[in-house]
Amino acid sequence: MSYEKYRYYSFLVYPEGLPDNFIEVLNESGGKGFYILHDLDRLEDGTDKKAHYHVMIMFENPRSLNSAKKLGLRCGAANGVVEPVKSAVGYARYLCHMDSPLKHQYEMCEVGNFGGADYEEFVATKTERKQARLSAVHQMVHYICENRIYSYAELFEYSCNRRQDWLEALLNPSVGRSIIEYIKSKNWTDNRRANSI
Repeated sequence: MSYEKYRYYSFLVYPEGLPDNFIEVLNESGGKGFYILHDLDRLEDGTDKKAHYHVMIMFENPRSLNSAKKLGLRCGAANGVVEPVKSAVGYARYLCHMDSPLKHQYEMCEVGNFGGADYEEFVATKTERKQARLSAVHQMVHYICENRIYSYAELFEYSCNRRQDWLEALLNPSVGRSIIEYIKSKNWTDNRRANSI
């Protein structure tokens, strides 16, 4: 018997084996993660693959395979098989076949989560995060110019109340500092122009 411990595990559940308290068991597991029903997969010969749920669970501290199997069995894991996951992000992206363009592409909104996990945030690549941050900065600069915002507090409060994507970008130290400096500089530039007229 292996005594190795892992933080990430996965298993399959067939709909007929799904217990009524499936979500409750996952929520009480002490972990967090994702699940999705794959009901549009096809075999290599083009025939329909049997519908199945993919479940991925992540623990803060490593757990033994034996402990994870007990949880899997309570959730109806097919044939009692629970496996460690080597790449958590890779497996999570597989839930929607993001990196397998020849397979059916499931929508991110089809992924269920439990334990406070955020699927979109978890599967975002570094490039996607960078693009989202740059887009937020462009939008903020446009908003600052259009509305003559000269107070970082005003922008921050607006972001808290109405633009969570901007707030997330502002909480990045380099973005926050850049926007603060931009607002100061914009205020100085606009005042100088107004005084020279």
